Amino acid sequence: MRTPDEAVRPQIEAIKAHLAAEGLADVDDPRELQLKVFDRNRHTIRATFKRTARFLRLDYGWLSDHPKDAVAWLQEREIAKSLKAGDYDITIHAKGTIEAKL
Repeated sequence: MRTPDEAVRPQIEAIKAHLAAEGLADVDDPRELQLKVFDRNRHTIRATFKRTARFLRLDYGWLSDHPKDAVAWLQEREIAKSLKAGDYDITIHAKGTIEAKL
């Protein structure tokens, strides 16, 4: 059975590596997070910073639209920095709109 993340797995792995390189720890995308009903159209990456969980939710449409530049896009908008600064839950919507929650 195909999962929604199969087609965008390279982008997900690159983003996880980027977050780890930026100083976030325990960067992972566990299957139980992907199975949440309310988040079926998004892929969730969990990380920690200063022992606090942080979440980056990436719309599958956005991931599909950024096969080569997903990490550069996140870098330009300083998403890792925002996660470390206190935005504990960031969502990148299909059109690239960023929603951050403290």
